[in-house]
Amino acid sequence: MADVTSGDGPTDQRRATLGEGMDHTPPPRGNAVRAAGRHTARVRFLRRAMIVGSVLGISIIAIVVAFDPFHHLPHGFSVSSVGVQGTIVTMQSPKISGLRPDGSAYAITARQGVQDITTPNVMELHGVDATVGMEDNTSSRITADIGVYDGKVDTMTLTGHARIKNTSGYDMLMRSATMNFKTGVFASRERLKVNISGGDVSSNELDVTENGHKISFTGDVSSNFNPPDDAAPTADGQ
Repeated sequence: MADVTSGDGPTDQRRATLGEGMDHTPPPRGNAVRAAGRHTARVRFLRRAMIVGSVLGISIIAIVVAFDPFHHLPHGFSVSSVGVQGTIVTMQSPKISGLRPDGSAYAITARQGVQDITTPNVMELHGVDATVGMEDNTSSRITADIGVYDGKVDTMTLTGHARIKNTSGYDMLMRSATMNFKTGVFASRERLKVNISGGDVSSNELDVTENGHKISFTGDVSSNFNPPDDAAPTADGQ
């Protein structure tokens, strides 16, 4: 008669062999809890960031709509980017352009513009570089460290290395000056120097009116002019 092997013999040995080297210990519960906590924190952070971003975007739109900080500026106004912090609007590479009553064009550019929305007609420009066409078909280039532009009256006050150089030949160097882009009236109330062909003029004050046709120097005026070449004395002194 064949031997009958009990089910508790070889079968149990095979099971023991297959199970050797396998660790069926479940992972610690603490690791899973910490992983779930980190995931929950990330989800909570992203949700808050989305809410804050939405609120910030709506706030910026509301500020622009409610206060319209560009309302008093000419139609030819553009910027490369805008940032808002509180009531301060910061603009990168602003440009203002328009036409004077005589039809000549002007364009004002700057490195940066800063505006308080509580005074929407005023903009502080940093790194001013402007070009203004004149009635006599000449043009003037205006540069300054800072220019405060008032869109309500279309004037700009220049401070810090203010300079106006006209294609007709004069070059004004000033500490500060004020210019009206519509009327062409220009004035400086600090010591200045004007270089012109053949010499220069210095004074405490300067007024330019009648679209640049009339220039008035006042207060301690001094001038220095070189004689023309054809007026130089000859070799024999005659």
